[in-house]
Amino acid sequence: MTTYLRKLYDLMQQEELSDSIVITVSFIAIGPFFVDSASGGSNNFFGNNVESMKLVALGLLRLVFTNHQKQRTWILEEILTSLIKLPTTKRNLRQYRLPDGKSIQMVSALILQLIQSCTAGTNQYGSKEIDGQGRDEIFGIDIIGDINNLKKCGSAWKTGIDAASANAGYVFKFLLARCTKSIKNSNESEYRVLLDNFMEDVITVLNFPEWPAAEMIVHIFSKIMVGYINDKKADTYTKSMAIDYLGTIAGRIKKYANNVLVTGESTLEDNWENKEVRHWIDMAKDVPKGEITSLTNAQSVNNLWECQKVVLKFLEFGALEDPGVQCARQFYLAEWGYSFVNTLLSISENLSSEDREEKATIGEMKKLLDKIIAEYWQMSLEDNIDQNLKQRSLGIERSDISLVTELLATRQTLYQNFDSILSRILVSLDTGVVAFRTKALRALGQVVINDPNILSQVNVRQTIAQRLSDNSPAVRDAAIDLVGRYLSQKPDITEQYYKVISERILDTGLNVRKRVIKLLRDIYLKSADQKMMIDIGCKILMRINDDDNHVKDLALKTIQELWFVPFKHQRTVSIDMDDLDDDDGQSEFTNMSSVGKKEVLSRSLLIVGVAGRLGERNGHVLGGLFKKILEKDGKQKREVLNICQCMVDCLFEHLLTLQDSNSKTEVVSCISTICLLSNASPSLVRRHVVTLQPYLKSASSSDDQTILYYVLIIYQSVLPLLKRPNPSFLTEVEQALLGLLTKSPQKILQEVVPCLCVIVDKLTHNYIRLTKLLRSCIEKLKVEKKHLDAGKDISSARNVMVLLLIIGLLCKNFDFDKKRSEKPDEMKELNLIDKGPIITIVFQLVLYFCKESLSETVQKMALQSLGFIYLSYPIIMLRPESTDLMDRILNTGAMDMKIQLMKVFSDFLVAEQQKINTDLEEKKQKKNNPVDLKVLIGNADEFAEAGVSSSLMQRYLDRILECTFDPTQSLKIIALDVLGNIIQQGLAHPVLCIPTIVAIETSPEQTVRDKAFKLHQHLNEKHASLIHSRNVDCVKKAYAFQKQLVCENPIVGYAVRNDEGHPEALLNPMYSLLKEKRQRRNDFLISIVRTFDFDLIRCDESTVDVGFCKFVAENLATIDYKSLEEVLHVIYCINRVLSVVAISALHSIQNNAKILNIDMDIINQNKTSQEQASVNIQTFDENNSPHQPSVTMLNGSFMNPELLENIEKKETQEDSQEQESRNKDKETILPLPYAAKVSICMTILMYLKEHLKKTYALSEAKCQNFNPAQSGSNKDKPALRHQNAPPVITWDGLSFIDKPLLTDDDIKQQCELFRKLIAEDGTQKEEFADTEMEGDLSSKQSNSYASLDRMDLDITTMTIFDETTHTTVKPSGGTSSRKGIVRKLGPKSKNASSPRTSGNKKRNTPNNDTVSKKSKKKRKSIIDNVTDEEDSDFQL
Repeated sequence: MTTYLRKLYDLMQQEELSDSIVITVSFIAIGPFFVDSASGGSNNFFGNNVESMKLVALGLLRLVFTNHQKQRTWILEEILTSLIKLPTTKRNLRQYRLPDGKSIQMVSALILQLIQSCTAGTNQYGSKEIDGQGRDEIFGIDIIGDINNLKKCGSAWKTGIDAASANAGYVFKFLLARCTKSIKNSNESEYRVLLDNFMEDVITVLNFPEWPAAEMIVHIFSKIMVGYINDKKADTYTKSMAIDYLGTIAGRIKKYANNVLVTGESTLEDNWENKEVRHWIDMAKDVPKGEITSLTNAQSVNNLWECQKVVLKFLEFGALEDPGVQCARQFYLAEWGYSFVNTLLSISENLSSEDREEKATIGEMKKLLDKIIAEYWQMSLEDNIDQNLKQRSLGIERSDISLVTELLATRQTLYQNFDSILSRILVSLDTGVVAFRTKALRALGQVVINDPNILSQVNVRQTIAQRLSDNSPAVRDAAIDLVGRYLSQKPDITEQYYKVISERILDTGLNVRKRVIKLLRDIYLKSADQKMMIDIGCKILMRINDDDNHVKDLALKTIQELWFVPFKHQRTVSIDMDDLDDDDGQSEFTNMSSVGKKEVLSRSLLIVGVAGRLGERNGHVLGGLFKKILEKDGKQKREVLNICQCMVDCLFEHLLTLQDSNSKTEVVSCISTICLLSNASPSLVRRHVVTLQPYLKSASSSDDQTILYYVLIIYQSVLPLLKRPNPSFLTEVEQALLGLLTKSPQKILQEVVPCLCVIVDKLTHNYIRLTKLLRSCIEKLKVEKKHLDAGKDISSARNVMVLLLIIGLLCKNFDFDKKRSEKPDEMKELNLIDKGPIITIVFQLVLYFCKESLSETVQKMALQSLGFIYLSYPIIMLRPESTDLMDRILNTGAMDMKIQLMKVFSDFLVAEQQKINTDLEEKKQKKNNPVDLKVLIGNADEFAEAGVSSSLMQRYLDRILECTFDPTQSLKIIALDVLGNIIQQGLAHPVLCIPTIVAIETSPEQTVRDKAFKLHQHLNEKHASLIHSRNVDCVKKAYAFQKQLVCENPIVGYAVRNDEGHPEALLNPMYSLLKEKRQRRNDFLISIVRTFDFDLIRCDESTVDVGFCKFVAENLATIDYKSLEEVLHVIYCINRVLSVVAISALHSIQNNAKILNIDMDIINQNKTSQEQASVNIQTFDENNSPHQPSVTMLNGSFMNPELLENIEKKETQEDSQEQESRNKDKETILPLPYAAKVSICMTILMYLKEHLKKTYALSEAKCQNFNPAQSGSNKDKPALRHQNAPPVITWDGLSFIDKPLLTDDDIKQQCELFRKLIAEDGTQKEEFADTEMEGDLSSKQSNSYASLDRMDLDITTMTIFDETTHTTVKPSGGTSSRKGIVRKLGPKSKNASSPRTSGNKKRNTPNNDTVSKKSKKKRKSIIDNVTDEEDSDFQL
């Protein structure tokens, strides 16, 4: 077969064959490309050597493609069509091996060579173009100086290039039409794979000297993709594909461009002695970068010519082994020759306009271009291969030729259009579709991965910064991923992007926060900027308290990797715990080298910097970190302790160096860090307590006071652990503390007294100091008390406040009564105060100074002192004196006193929680110890104290809840903290707290809302079934809270709380916790819609709150629904309410119409009685189509003759039951003001219904067809707002929604509006409704509704039973009518009467008596079924 193909090739070179023979030959040549070479056995028709046969077939097809232009299109189509028929496993085989060792598909190589062969017939184009001259005469044409011949040569080259371009375009047209669904077929994904494979192969051979058409193909394809992006009508799939491909192309362009620079430099270095290689590379670098003009340096043009010639010579050598390379050579000649022709023509046109001085330069340039074009034209005509080249050597390696080719390719159109491609990718980042923005970021990432410096461009940096703040978390995540790959590698890029990247650590997206934490860790490890590292430490540290546990764990793990890994110069074996317990033990830090100490100091100062940045307000976060790190057990704990010990020792050494400096700020940060470490593990600081003694002195400046504050805290935790303390040191500390009692502010004093108590109790046992101090304070306060009893003023309010604070702190931190019982001899000084309980004396004395007659500052300090006493003696809080004081403060006390009382409650609850946590820890540690009988028996005092918190909080829960509504911010915050502690400890029933929490979630203050929402989440996790039983109470409480906030202004149910300006329902936080559970969600929606279902008989006008109804409606209009079922369920419930309450209100208005002289015939006053009697009643049978009306009476034509006859005749007799019912109806008529007020609420419901329909594009038919018991696919459909729908509900035309009905005219105006809306309900134009989904139902019901607009409904014949009120509502009076009311009464009912068969079947006509009885029963059955169904459906 191979021999046969070779002979065909030779024949076609020598003879011109007919088209039929050429077609047959082409079919034969295409066949081998779709034969699997692996399956070729001995019996195979094609023989064993299939690969060599494919190469021969390739040459044959190339020859046909070159010489027979008409056959090109169908050959390409046949190749592509045959390719899709191959098995999937064989389509991706890459069997055509390239010179560099890579492989591409054989079909890709075939298409590329066929496209390149389009320019191989340039001699044929030339023979036709140049005046019909023969081939021999063509060689003698003189192009130099002849413009006409020059244009003809250019036209010949252009013809070949255009042919190649057209065939490349056809390939893409064929594939894209099938993978973008413009042609319907089932192989879209398979054609997409073919396109991907082809483009991958083309990009692989891009800039290979043997494949010059690859650049043109990629350029054409990129133009097509850019066109797709610009096309507004293109579908999502097509645009996504275009973005992907442009990213791949742009990335490859940048990769080759960078390779040229990097490889070129390395080649020059490697071949420094090879002058020939250096010559070509230097020459290739010195070619014109852009378009050649008259001002271009002639030498650079000459260099370009020489480089092109060496590539052509290389291809000429390659054609000896592969004849297909000759097509590549001809393609280069056509492309380069045509470019030079255009340049020469352009220069020639401008020659006359140049100055004389420039004419010489331009003349030289023209001569050079003439020479180049003539030579290239000659080469194009000489299509034969010089066999003598086999004996010669090119003198340059292939790798160097490839480099020269790449350098020349940078001048091509594809490379020049890189900025245009990049701009289209950046434009795609601003589209409204999230998927496009995400794909565009990934496409940009393919460019950045090859050239990270792209990120420094202004346009790129600005676009990425915008995407870092994108609305979609997926886009933000992709943007951070893109930038994050290179931030740690490029310091200059890091500086540009660090600010916007680090801000994303607070992102609402979980994955975004996690990615930013990882990114900041990488930057921290590679950065040398201390300020940036401190900022990173602060930001990661704050995420330890993140709401998500995964982020918490990641932040903790990251901080541990950054700060708590062993130092390089640290011993690998951790120190023994006994060394840490030794007061005088030697630290490992002291034995480190200077390099090791620098490393420890560097890390320690970073932590100090973080502590300084956090300040006292957020310092607890760092302290919590230290505690978590040191909570670990075993070897890991010892390693961490060793690291912390080194840092503490280093900080104390650094502290000594800071004493000589004037920077108090660094000292504060350093000591604060030591304080936090000592709180986590006091043993770390035990060796350095003496170093801190100089700071134990009276402080005047704020920095000195802060230092003293931290030192006192350190001493409280560290001094009790000293095993062999120096007595003189302790004595000096005691004296220093006593000296601070009278000179320190309150903040310092609150730490001085506890520190003194700890030293006396644990170390010095100098109890007489504390006893004398207490006695002195009590005696001085008694003196002040006598003055007050005598009617005198306090001598010094400040001194009294200090005394109150001291005795409160003494009682809190030292149990005098207990110590007296244990050591009576040492505590005999207490008897001088009183022989009874000391705490009683102190309590009564402090309580005295809480009198209302004293100043608020003294009362506040006395209350604070009582709080200290309560912490140690909780049972005192339940004494009548204490409760009377608390009642007085909460009822009539000043604001500062209320705030202080809430602080007392908060501190008490926190202390109780700490006791609980301590007990739990002790139980864990003692779980393996034997049982202690004392524990089993219990302690009566402990049991009594255990119930104090619950008793107290339940007593004052209502008052605390009231404080959370207080307009004073500080009281609101502290009361909310108290409420949080109550809920966390379970001290009150959740049902009592949840309405207030929901109300606070509607607060305009972010911090308050967040606190409330966290409490709501906690209750939702623990007591979901309990709290959801109070949904309506929660809504009412939220309304009351909003009413308090806005004062006299109108209340709205939504707020704008985001940067995008989108309104958010105030009840959205509550609903977000409900909507995950379908049953709870539906119960919530039903319950709040039912707030409109007024009990009109049992209630009065005062129970109808229009403002509350408006508040509920605005929340329902803007709430964040998850599925379409929720919206339909709300509309369903609205219809149920309207069908009962609205009818009752309309009935009452009609019966009271004579008072205001209102004409109730709002449809058509001139209608005949027959038209007014026409009615359209639709009932639905369970087993029949819901669209088929059982009884239809329209415009006087009756579908049921029997029923028509009986309805037209008025009943002359009424049975006793109907008469009683009518008598009851008279009692249901509401007073007109009451009915008008109810009508406003019903109008609000109708406005809400229309708003929801417009917002979510719902038709009336879809709403009517909804059945909650059969939600179907609606529960899976997301609730998507229509882009043109109004963001909030508007109340245009509803005048009395925010103002009362004061006059009769107001009532008349509202009644007329209500009747009009009732008539038009459901018949308004549905602007955004999606009618395609409704099918026949939409058309049938719309026709029915259109007919209803032309008729009246006599509601005097309707009887509606309301189960909730156990009353019968029967509208009556005159000939009043309204449109479209019965059709609102709900979906089909199982008990509804089925329509009788109709159509062509004839029915026997019964006698008149039978007809009359059946008519009455039939009509009554219809109405009763409809009304019964409505009420049964709405039962909750």
